[in-house]
Amino acid sequence: MTDPLRQALDAYADALAPALATTLRRAAAAVPAFAVRLAGAGLADDVPTTPDDLAKLPVLTKIVHRDELSL
Repeated sequence: MTDPLRQALDAYADALAPALATTLRRAAAAVPAFAVRLAGAGLADDVPTTPDDLAKLPVLTKIVHRDELSL
């Protein structure tokens, strides 16, 4: 039997998935540096849609931005 708290958290994550995917797609479309980072992580066509998938997102730090993405 599944824990009621786990069920509630899973339902919450499922409800947020479409909004999360939309936000990430819009960010990639609007911010070229973010699109580059997604592509570099192999996520260009596979935008994370669950909280567990967020671990796949590349971390963007000031140093990375300065050294790798600045024009």
